[in-house]
Amino acid sequence: LLSRASSCFRGVRLDLLEEKHIHGNSPSPEVHALATKIPLGTCDAFITHSWHDDPAEKWQALQRWRAAFRGTHGREPTIWLDRACIDQSNIAAELSVLPCYLAGCRSLLILCGPTWQQRLWCCVEIFTFVMMGGEEVHLEVFPRGGAFQPNFSEFDVDKCDAAVQEDKERLLACIDGASGSLNAFNEAVRTMLSRHCSVCAASNDEEIAPEVMTCPCPDSVPAHPSASLPESPPASPTPTVVGTLPSIASPLSAADEV
Repeated sequence: LLSRASSCFRGVRLDLLEEKHIHGNSPSPEVHALATKIPLGTCDAFITHSWHDDPAEKWQALQRWRAAFRGTHGREPTIWLDRACIDQSNIAAELSVLPCYLAGCRSLLILCGPTWQQRLWCCVEIFTFVMMGGEEVHLEVFPRGGAFQPNFSEFDVDKCDAAVQEDKERLLACIDGASGSLNAFNEAVRTMLSRHCSVCAASNDEEIAPEVMTCPCPDSVPAHPSASLPESPPASPTPTVVGTLPSIASPLSAADEV
């Protein structure tokens, strides 16, 4: 699995994306072509989001995170975004190495809208992060703009929606076995996300500089920044995660991603 993940892992420079690229979740050769193969561990953030949430507001949240990242690191971030980085012609094989992809990113970025807590695949991703031993400092929570504020005290994996009921049952059984109980998992997620939500809420009030919202001309895009920037190595996928997650990821219906 690690070998396959290493050969297929892709990332996309955030300044190459435009808002239109996160409208709709149908396969897009144009969006996929923006991503390039990169080494595991050089991707700055794994993006977890719900396709049912407003794309314009997700884009605003993503730009807020981008502005903060640039202010800290002085460069553009490279992200893992499903529509850009998954080989849409071989989704089943790609999803089987999802834990390795997540472990190959330095942080988990939640673009949290009203439906994020309810989507099966979002629960799969946060479960992977928790099981991987993800540290809270690697977790970024940016609620979407407007009046919405997430209430993570109500997070309940048992309430996630799935197009195929068997997929949900498989996920719940895996979480129950790995966490001791669904309640234990829910409490761990509620505590972790609520703490970060309170820290990130203030950033939603910050205005985004106009230059952060635009993409540079192709000629102005420098070489991939990750190779020359020394940062802490990512967490390695543990045997538990590598052995457990593919058993629920591979058979899950692609319908649960929509």
